[in-house]
Amino acid sequence: MPKINKKFKSVYLRKSPGGSPLGEINSGESIETSERQGAWTRVKVDAWVRTDLIEPDPAPLPPPQAHTWHHPKYLLGVSCLNDHAAGMEALAKGCRSVLFMDGLIAAIQAAKAYPDAVIFSRSWFQHAPDPVWLADHHGAGLMDVPDNLWSTCANECDWICYGTPEELKRRFEYEKSFVGALWAKNPRRKVVIGEFSHGTPDTENPAIVKMFKETYYDFAARYPDRIRLGWHLYTKGRRFTSHPQEIDGAPKGPEWYEGRDARFWTLCGSNTKVRHMCGETGVESSGGGVVHAGYSDQQFKEWCNWWLEYRRNQPVPMDAACLFQYGNHPNWRGYDVRKYAGVLEEFWKS
Repeated sequence: MPKINKKFKSVYLRKSPGGSPLGEINSGESIETSERQGAWTRVKVDAWVRTDLIEPDPAPLPPPQAHTWHHPKYLLGVSCLNDHAAGMEALAKGCRSVLFMDGLIAAIQAAKAYPDAVIFSRSWFQHAPDPVWLADHHGAGLMDVPDNLWSTCANECDWICYGTPEELKRRFEYEKSFVGALWAKNPRRKVVIGEFSHGTPDTENPAIVKMFKETYYDFAARYPDRIRLGWHLYTKGRRFTSHPQEIDGAPKGPEWYEGRDARFWTLCGSNTKVRHMCGETGVESSGGGVVHAGYSDQQFKEWCNWWLEYRRNQPVPMDAACLFQYGNHPNWRGYDVRKYAGVLEEFWKS
C-alpha cells in the first residue's frame, strides 16, 4: 500500500484537485488510492472526528398533508362573510374550507396560519367594478400570497346575469379580464370563477351548455392548477320528510340543485382536469337557512351526512364547499349556523 512521502512533514487533503484544504495527513501514513487525474490522485481516508464536533442532520420534515377533498373539514366548510374572527374560530375548531369576504389581509393570514386549508377571498360591490381595478383590490401585486388562497370574482347575478348564451359569454369575458390582470402581476395566483346561483345555469338549454363549454369549462381545463369553477349548491326545500319545509311544492331532485355542477361537468365532456369548488351551500328555506327553518341538531346532522354522501358520489371532485353562513351578519342571521358549531366540530375532527 503506498505511503505519504516522508520528505514532507504532512500534506493537505483536498476536496477536489487544487481545491480548498479539508485537513492534513502525516508523512509515512499508508493511503489507499482509487484514481489519478494528471498531477492529482484520489485517496481514501479512514479517520475519526469527535462526536461533539459533528453537526447533527436536521430532523426530517413531515410529509405534506394530502388535501383529501372528500373529508368533512373540506366539504362542510363555512362562509364567515365579514365576520373574520368567526372564520378563524372555525379554523381553530378543525374546519379547513373558509370563505372570507372583504378581508384580503385576514384571508392571507388565515391561509398562512393553516396551510392545509382552502381559503376563499371574496369582495362585494353593488355594481361591477373595472376588472383590472378589481384585480388590484385583490392584491394583484402582492408576491407573498399563499398558494392555498383562492380569489373569487363575479358572484351569482350580482353584476352580470347569464340567462342567455350572450350574457354568459359577456360574464366570462369579464372574469377572464380579472384573471388576466391578476396573473399579469403574479402568475401564481389562484382564482375561482363562476360562483353561479343555485339552480343555474340552465342545463336544459343546449345553447347555454355549448357556450359554457367554450368559455368557463375550457378555460378551467386549460389552467387546471390555477382555476376552479365555483358553484352555489343549496338544498331547495328539504331532503327528508321529517325536516322542516317552508317552500311550497315538492322539491326537485338533487341533480337540479346540489349536483347541478356535476351535470354541467358531464355534459361538457367529463374532463378530469376541471375541478369544482362551492362558495355557498346549505338549506334554502323561504327566508333563511336551517336556523330560520328551525332544524334541530339531529336534523342538521342528518342533512350534513346526506350532503357528504351525495357529493362523494359525484363524478367531479369538489375541492372545498362552504356552508352559508358562519358568523354575525345583520342581513343573514337566518343562515348563521354557529348554533350548530358542536355538530360541525364533530364532523371536522372525525
